[in-house]
Amino acid sequence: LHASIRENARRARQAGDEAAAAYWDDREAAFAEVLQAANRAALEHAQRWAGVTRTGYHGSRVNGQETGRFEAAGVIVSSWLQGTSRDGDPQDHVHNQFARLVQTVSDGKWRALDTVSLRGQLPAMQAIAAAHAECGLRREFGVEWVARPDGAGNEITGVTQAQMDAYSSRAEAIREATPAAVASWTARYGRAPSQRELLHIQQVVTLSTRARKDDAEIDWDACAARWDATLGGQLASVAPAISRLRGPGSKPPAAERCSAQPSP
Repeated sequence: LHASIRENARRARQAGDEAAAAYWDDREAAFAEVLQAANRAALEHAQRWAGVTRTGYHGSRVNGQETGRFEAAGVIVSSWLQGTSRDGDPQDHVHNQFARLVQTVSDGKWRALDTVSLRGQLPAMQAIAAAHAECGLRREFGVEWVARPDGAGNEITGVTQAQMDAYSSRAEAIREATPAAVASWTARYGRAPSQRELLHIQQVVTLSTRARKDDAEIDWDACAARWDATLGGQLASVAPAISRLRGPGSKPPAAERCSAQPSP
């Protein structure tokens, strides 16, 4: 959907249609704002439940209790909204870099972030970001959501598997490299890896196969043109087909409440 919005903006600029270009650029900015707001909601959860530092000494116990304490602290995070995968496919995601130091609320001193607390909240943060993004995109663009066949989240109704596969070169590269890595691990240890070990192997494969991103400023029109060619020139038609986006002069999508209640 995001790539389709960008392709419509590119085509409008190419045609010299300033009104249409402004419309699609505004919708692209709104899309990015939804993603930023969703990420912000996840970070606010992290602050509330994982903004923790340890004070005192935790190496001894008195009456079975550690003498040190866990105290509230303010976290520092730098976030970058990304629009492409390592292979240059459209892939919206946010990088959040947490500083290792946090400011203790009680005395203002700087201490280490308790990363165990943060790791424990990662699944909740992921769920919160997904819920906010889905509600925000429904509210702004009128998209509908359907559960993925594998049960791992939702996807926008109307986007075909073929369209998703066309922009999944990075996932395909990881899938292709994983069997060899699993075979190497099995040969080394004489048994098949457990589920936890398999997850570690997949993480290693992900890191070892990813290309370095270009430091240059991204030319989004060039990206959109390339993505459109990958989809056989059909990318611009995706947004109008799966959302209320119709171009300038069309009726703006009415705001909708995103209910947490399941559909009947």
